[in-house]
Amino acid sequence: MYYHFDSKDALIGAAMDHQADLSLAAIQTWSNPEAKTPEAFLDGMLAGAMAWSATPDWTGSGFTRLSLELADLAGHPARVAARAHKDAIQKWIAQELATRGSPSPQTATEAFCILLEGALVLTLISGDTRFMEQAREAASQLSRRLSECDRTL
Repeated sequence: MYYHFDSKDALIGAAMDHQADLSLAAIQTWSNPEAKTPEAFLDGMLAGAMAWSATPDWTGSGFTRLSLELADLAGHPARVAARAHKDAIQKWIAQELATRGSPSPQTATEAFCILLEGALVLTLISGDTRFMEQAREAASQLSRRLSECDRTL
């Protein structure tokens, strides 16, 4: 193993890099390709996250769990991989929102990801999927407010 990797930390980082592609592909299946509006797209994303978090053996995002475990090691290869993975998800969501006419895709993406990550972590900690339902409602309200703000500008 050490012929290919400098350390076990480097091995973990490489495994996380590989998993990132698989995870992004899975997350992309949550979206509804028929969703014409940013609101419908985000609602579909949260519906997918809700279904994922309701599976019997769900343990949350491995990227988030590992980042929390390594919170005091900012440069750890696994944390670097997790950050790159989360950035890739945000970039993809922003692109999807832009193609659906979101006037503020980056702002909407950042707010949506805060809701999604918060709901996933709270669901993991509590075992209660109501946090996912509340995030879905909050995302709907957020989308309406962003649309209203953009119309008044």
